[in-house]
Amino acid sequence: MGELLRKSVPLSLYGSPVIFEIDVTPDLWQVNVVPVQISQVINNLIINARQAMPKGGNITVCAQNFHPGPDTKLALKSGRYIKVSIADQGAGISTEIEEEIFSAFITSKKDGSGLGLTSSRSIIEKHKGHIEVTHNSSLGAEISFYLPAGSEGVGLEVVPD
Repeated sequence: MGELLRKSVPLSLYGSPVIFEIDVTPDLWQVNVVPVQISQVINNLIINARQAMPKGGNITVCAQNFHPGPDTKLALKSGRYIKVSIADQGAGISTEIEEEIFSAFITSKKDGSGLGLTSSRSIIEKHKGHIEVTHNSSLGAEISFYLPAGSEGVGLEVVPD
């Protein structure tokens, strides 16, 4: 997953005034994914973050191991997951659309289709994961997705389409 993030993030930010940082836990667990689909999710989230900061800013991408505890209110079964968070320094997500942000055709952009986050949610759910807004304020937004960890070990296991 770390390699996928390190390849996808710069590509999605090419030509923009946005600076990024990628922080990947060194012992990040393996996930079983279709890389092109997860790359599309990363691309959608990075593009949204970039568009939230048209004059530039910082995006922080973090990937870490995650165990949902008994108090976790996420739609996840118990087990091992990786959590990927993408945070920007934009204006945040308007309260009018925050509850429906992953619904089809919901957008705050005049030229947006409202399908980027919808398709991202669909891809993550297909991989038996979860995606959500984890932080939203006038200082930016953070969206996180969770994917089940695969077999023991570290890395990325490719699953055919």
